[in-house]
Amino acid sequence: MKRLSSKKRTFLCFSVLALALIFIQSCQSYRLKSKLGPEDAEFFSKVRYIITPEEKKVFTEIPPEERATWKEEFWKRRDPDLETEHNEFQETYFSRIKEANRLFTAGRPGWLTDRGEIFILLGPPTNIDKHPMGRGPGGRPTEVWYYGFFPVVFIDERGTGDYVRFQNDVIHIHKLNEALEAARMTLQYRTEFFDYLLKFERENGRQVIVVRIPFRKIWFKSTEEGGETILKLSLEVSDYSGQVVWAYEEDFPVKFSDKELVKRIGEDFVVRIPVKFNKGKYDLKSVLINKTGDEEGKKSLVLKIKD
Repeated sequence: MKRLSSKKRTFLCFSVLALALIFIQSCQSYRLKSKLGPEDAEFFSKVRYIITPEEKKVFTEIPPEERATWKEEFWKRRDPDLETEHNEFQETYFSRIKEANRLFTAGRPGWLTDRGEIFILLGPPTNIDKHPMGRGPGGRPTEVWYYGFFPVVFIDERGTGDYVRFQNDVIHIHKLNEALEAARMTLQYRTEFFDYLLKFERENGRQVIVVRIPFRKIWFKSTEEGGETILKLSLEVSDYSGQVVWAYEEDFPVKFSDKELVKRIGEDFVVRIPVKFNKGKYDLKSVLINKTGDEEGKKSLVLKIKD
C-alpha cells in the first residue's frame, strides 16, 4: 500500500478540516435561518457590521413575537436625533449598502465584499489610487483607498473584479482594526438613548431612592458565559440653598449567562438606596454610567418631604 508523504498528509488533513468547517458553518447558517424566519434572517444579515455580540445573542433567543419591537428599538437606539421624523443613521447605513452593491458587486453582492465592508463602516475614501495593471511587473489589479493619510489596500487576486483587502504589516492591521472598531462603536449606539427611571418612594415608612434600568437598554460586554458590565451610579442631594447635604456613589457589577439575559430582557435592574431627609424641599441629581461603551444618562428630581 502506497504511503502518503508528510506534506500530502498535512494537506489532506487541512482539506478535510476546511470542508468540515464549511459544512458546520452551512448547517449553523441553515439552522439560524430556520429559527429566525426569512424576514428576521434578512435583518440579521444586513446589520452584521454594526450589531453587537450581545445583541446577536438576545435577538436569536427572544420569542419571535418580540422581534419586531426589538428591531424598532435597535434602529431607534442609533437614531442621532429623535426629534426628526427620519432616522438619519438608518437611512445612511442602507444607502451605503445600496451604493456598495452598485460599485463593488462581482460574483457576490457588493456590500458583502471587503470593499463594501470598509465603505459601509468608514464611508467613501478621501482619495483612491487605481492600478488596473498592478503596481509592478506581474502585479494584480490594485486599489489604494486613503482616509486622510491612512491607506487601505485591495487586490484583485483572481482577476474576477472582487478586490480583497490586503493584509499589510501587523502595525497597519492593528491601526485599521482600531479604526473599524471605532466606526462600529460610533454606529452602534446613541448614548442619549441610555435611559432609566429615578423615583423617590416610601417603603414601610422608610424613605427610599429607586433607580430602575431596563435590561434591554443595558449594553453588555460579551464573555464566554454570557454578558457582563458595571453600572456606576452617582447621586447628589442639595437643599433649597444649593448646599449639598447628601452624596452617594457605587459600582454595580451586572453579570448574566445567555439564558438568564434572554429571560430577563423584559425586566428591570433595580437599585434601592435607603435615605433619611428632614422636612423640606430638595433637589436630587443622578448620573448613571454603563462602563461598557461609557454610556451615560442623567436624571434629576425634586423631593418634597412633608414629614
